[in-house]
Amino acid sequence: NNILNVSTSSTMDTVLGYNCKSVIITWKQGKTSEVFFTEELRIKGERILVPGAEFSNYFSATQCVPLKIITRGDKFSVIYKAKYIIKKEIDKSNFVVDDFKKMIKQKILSFSSGNSLQV
Repeated sequence: NNILNVSTSSTMDTVLGYNCKSVIITWKQGKTSEVFFTEELRIKGERILVPGAEFSNYFSATQCVPLKIITRGDKFSVIYKAKYIIKKEIDKSNFVVDDFKKMIKQKILSFSSGNSLQV
């Protein structure tokens, strides 16, 4: 886990019609992220964890789907914002690490063969 600290923030925003709260994540690498989320999109059951994926840290910090993330470093600022939401049940097998690694490897091999990359 690369999170050093998570603190609540009074900053709110509306994203895709959802009223979002925010938390500030301070990372061990020195950068910060302001994560906007709505409790209406709370993650049910087990946390979503994808080893090596920074987004799993956002899920663990809020237990909700982040709709907007502003990450600031020394020389950069990046904003991620959801474009749309599709609510549906997803089979847990989609998040099994071995299956995920196989899927990514297949996508990369397909991409290196001249196909477009869609993840």
